[in-house]
This record gives sequence, structure tokens and C-alpha cells, in this order.
Amino acid sequence: MKKSFAFLFLTFLLSTTSHAQRREINSLGDLPVINYSTKELKTDNESKMHAWMKHIAASELKHIDSVSKNFQINSEDVAFNYGMSKLFCHFILADWKNAAYGDTIFRNIKRIHPAFKKAGLSQISSYAKASMQPSGNFNNNFMQFFKESMEPLTEDEKEAYIVQIINLSKDAPKNLKRK
Repeated sequence: MKKSFAFLFLTFLLSTTSHAQRREINSLGDLPVINYSTKELKTDNESKMHAWMKHIAASELKHIDSVSKNFQINSEDVAFNYGMSKLFCHFILADWKNAAYGDTIFRNIKRIHPAFKKAGLSQISSYAKASMQPSGNFNNNFMQFFKESMEPLTEDEKEAYIVQIINLSKDAPKNLKRK
């Protein structure tokens, strides 16, 4: 009887493990959905909005970690979006230690401009690294870290990288209003 129970238990355990290995993410549409209340966004209370953003970022990090542990992500688009989302969540939470890896975020993504593959999101990484400095001038520290992250880039890659950052910054207000 004990051997039968042990055999059934092991069979069940192996079948659930095999099932877990088959759960794959091949596109953004395959991702499990998580919904959030937006009630706090309909207020002019800035502190409530900041608290809401931090709550959402913390929840989103848990969701991302859960998906990463329980699913095989086969899509570079999903990997790109998850990497960005995770980095932005760390930034919102002022988790500078984890946000500091932003300059390496795209190294494993094949279909991305070489400049971003080498430098990642150096502006966020540099901000995080400068924020962790115990003293000194934040702006000088930021520029030092940003310049260091640009060193591996060729002159053409540096130009493409900076132009993209400027365009994203310039278009941000329009994109935010549109969404």
C-alpha cells in the first residue's frame, strides 16, 4: 500500500513537472494577464498617485518573477518588454541596486540595434548608480557613469543611441496623452 501511494505520488509529481515545462510564452498574447485598479489615478492628489505607482510596480515585479519562473519565454519581444518593465519597476521603487543593471538589459536580445545591445538603458543605469553614491555632485556622477557606459560604442553607434534617446524623450508627452 505504501509503495503504491509513493508510486502514485511520484507519477503525479512528474506529470505536473512535465506540464510546467510545456507552458511556453511565444508572443505577447500568451502572457498571463494582471489587472489593476486605476481609481487612484483619477485624483489630483499627487501622494496618492505616487503610492499607487509604487504599489503597481511592486505587484508587477512579483507578476514578472512568477511568469519568469513558471513559463519558458521563447519570444524576444516578450523578453524585451519584461526586461524593460522590470527595470522601470525598480526605478519607480527607487531600488537603485537592481536598476543599476539597466546598461546590460539587452545583451541577450539578438534583434536589437548594436548600440542598445552594448549600452542597454544607460540613462537609467547611470541615474541609479549616481543615486547610490554617498556624496558628491549627482550630475557629475551621472555623466561619469553615462560616459563609461558609452565607451564600448563606436561613434556611429553613439550617435544612433543619443538620437534615439532624444526622440523618445521628445515624443514622450505625445505618447502619454495618446495612451
